[in-house]
Amino acid sequence: FGMEQGFATVDLEASDSNLEVRRAGPTTDAALQWLDEHSEKPFFLFVHYFDPHLVYDPPQPFRERFADPRDREVGSGPLFGTRQEMIAFREGQIVLEPSLVRRLEKLYNGEVAYVDSEVGRLLAGISARGLDENTIVVITSDHGEEFLDHGGFEHGHTLYDELLHVPLIVRVPSLPEGTAPSAGSVPTTVRQIDLAPTLCELAGLPEVAAFEGESLVPLLWGREGRERPVLIQGNMWGPSGEAWRNAGAKLIRRGALGGIELYDIQADPGEQHDLAGQAIELRERLSAELDLVLESFAAGAMGGEAPALDAEQLQRLQSLGYMR
Repeated sequence: FGMEQGFATVDLEASDSNLEVRRAGPTTDAALQWLDEHSEKPFFLFVHYFDPHLVYDPPQPFRERFADPRDREVGSGPLFGTRQEMIAFREGQIVLEPSLVRRLEKLYNGEVAYVDSEVGRLLAGISARGLDENTIVVITSDHGEEFLDHGGFEHGHTLYDELLHVPLIVRVPSLPEGTAPSAGSVPTTVRQIDLAPTLCELAGLPEVAAFEGESLVPLLWGREGRERPVLIQGNMWGPSGEAWRNAGAKLIRRGALGGIELYDIQADPGEQHDLAGQAIELRERLSAELDLVLESFAAGAMGGEAPALDAEQLQRLQSLGYMR
């Protein structure tokens, strides 16, 4: 998938099943060893923890702390979720009882806590090596998991926020003169496409013209609080779809299945009350914005030329942050 391009070294332990992946502890060990060998000069280190994925099988003491009493014993092993089992589940050959999903959720919580502890160990290792004062740290995730929030399980099958709303923590060691950091939680919407331009700006590197996102540095310095519209596309499992999030609302179009959903994500963050049949004007406005952004992307993909849009459409795209 091109993940390795630009990296000088890659430490990857591949496996033939999701029962044999490297746990967070050895991953942290490998990252700290790499720092010992390379931190004498500027570096970019990407550390990927896989543990909060199926199969959910947290080590002790996290298993005992979080799991259902039936699943706490050492050596209990995975409850469900091998690749073969998940394929059968997606094909409708296996039906998961809600009680089983709740047991799986508790094991997942144990895995999240385990990874959290290992991230803490990595940060402690950065500090112990005297790198705190010149190292930018970003912690994020590629997706969440569903545990019956909308009747489903795992990830890659819907565009609801239990799968899309992920953590983002940015720690910057130094501040420009005359600025104050934005401490704690920033309430405005940001996107993962904003991370690359953010890191470039913080590192004093020129922004790449192909970047679609915008730097988050103004937010970090407490200078900006505007919402950033978010485009969401695609699923791994089942019919594809697309969604558009803007101004506290979210529109979901369900691809081949048809149908439109609309949610007030400020009043209804769990997306349980579909307003598509009530807020007609808002639904149509968001749908038009989504069409406009998709049209601009499609035109660029066809030949790299600017889309054939009128001045009003171009101005609207610029205001949405998807064209400069």
